[in-house]
Amino acid sequence: MLTPGRPNIIQVIGRALGFSRPTTITGTQRPRRNATATIHHRNFDLEIQEVVVRDYLLARQLVEMRTWCPEVATTLSILRDDILGSENGDSLGLTISDTLEDDETPVDPDVKAICTDLFNRLDVLDIATLGQIIDRALGDGDAFLSIGIDRDGTRKGQLGISRTLALPTWTMFRLEEDNGLLLGYEQRVRLQGEPLHYFYPPQIVHFRHRRQTLYGQSIWRQSGDDWQKLKEGTADMATAARELGINPNVHEMPEGVEGDYKDAYQQDHEARLEDGVITNYYTLAGGDIRKLANYNPNLSALADNVLFRRTRLIMPAQIPLWRYAGFKIDGAKDISGQPAKAYARYINSLRSLVLTPGIKQILNTELILRLGYEAFLERGKYQLSYPVLLTDPMAAAAQAAPDEESESEEESTPSNGATNGRKPKASSRRKPARY
Repeated sequence: MLTPGRPNIIQVIGRALGFSRPTTITGTQRPRRNATATIHHRNFDLEIQEVVVRDYLLARQLVEMRTWCPEVATTLSILRDDILGSENGDSLGLTISDTLEDDETPVDPDVKAICTDLFNRLDVLDIATLGQIIDRALGDGDAFLSIGIDRDGTRKGQLGISRTLALPTWTMFRLEEDNGLLLGYEQRVRLQGEPLHYFYPPQIVHFRHRRQTLYGQSIWRQSGDDWQKLKEGTADMATAARELGINPNVHEMPEGVEGDYKDAYQQDHEARLEDGVITNYYTLAGGDIRKLANYNPNLSALADNVLFRRTRLIMPAQIPLWRYAGFKIDGAKDISGQPAKAYARYINSLRSLVLTPGIKQILNTELILRLGYEAFLERGKYQLSYPVLLTDPMAAAAQAAPDEESESEEESTPSNGATNGRKPKASSRRKPARY
């Protein structure tokens, strides 16, 4: 029982972590708003699939692929881990660099502290929220994040971002004039009628992959036919394997017997089956008992078709096939690690073109609220720092290991800076990717 006049410790912890902080954030993360809360209408405790409103035919297919296709789900998981993951895997790899782009000018301490605080808050830019954004931006083409701004947004009661909320992609509409001027956003549960929510431009962060005009494109925008063929091919494989695996017996009656003989034989055989294992058969001359399929079945054509469709679903993400289970990899084709290097460039492209613009909009909003507009223009410069993607873990481990020769050279270097005729080796420390 709570003591009157004393705050509940659970509430205090919740407010500190952001779970129970009051906010005026706009938008709903659920696909529909229900007028009642009866057992037949409630949906707040269920993981209901997104209800598609915008671009129904395309969206329905993409949502199905992201939900049920193992190749697509695995690809999104790999991309999410590689975009956000740190080298040691212990924390969010995305940080604020100590210096600006010239690698000399230090970032303002207040700016870095404010930005770092947002990364550390569970209700704004934690790794779970960023992972959700990556899944939707790459899988659906777009991701929408609603920003709540309140005076309770920071622990000191200043005006700032209180929390963020990821919104269902296919209920969101971007409103622009013909000249490209952004007017705002709408969240709808149907195409006609009034919108469920209206947002001013600063209230929404719109992440877009492969931006076209208003919206982005999914990685699998052109893969709908492959997904349909993969479902058909997998079903054909299962049907063929089941039919060949059953392989029933064929009982051939000898020539000249009447139909009554066949019926009596069948009834007698089925009766003996009920008693247990049959070890002896008695037939007349010319009769025979054999398996229906007396040949070695070949399902290679069906298997090759399934493998072809799986490969085409994986191909758009440019991930090396050795990251997936079930693929035979020819090592000679991976010369000098070129596929891995191309994949690293692709990850850097996703970071800079999809994730970074939206994250900077959130950070800039917080800096303007906390520092003021004039101070933001003067001091609010920074750059995001992502960890280097390990395309070759063995080579990275060898590079990080101390070199015995370099250690002996350091020990033999006199205090006056001389090197005894040896040139000191350049530092091999890898620099993080910055944006």
